[in-house]
Amino acid sequence: MSTLSLAQTYRFILCASALKNDIILAQPSQHSSNEPPLLLSPAVATLLSRVCNISENTVTACWGLLREVVWYEHDFVDPVRMREVLFQKFGHDLGFRKFD
Repeated sequence: MSTLSLAQTYRFILCASALKNDIILAQPSQHSSNEPPLLLSPAVATLLSRVCNISENTVTACWGLLREVVWYEHDFVDPVRMREVLFQKFGHDLGFRKFD
């Protein structure tokens, strides 16, 4: 992961978060949907590899390191909404009206 850019890391988290339903569908039925699986399906790994322009081995390494962030951090589900909420909470009193 040392050669992964910040943009690639963000894209990985953003896209993997959007694929949570697809990720869980490929798991055995006894796997809890509340827990991130240890492995990704080959199709999801290939998609993330293509979208992030990284190797599938790097996808596997990223998933191992970031799977809990993908699974539990809800800020990546709707980053535009997250930005609006954070801006309203922390910027409004400073005179900022919106965050472009």
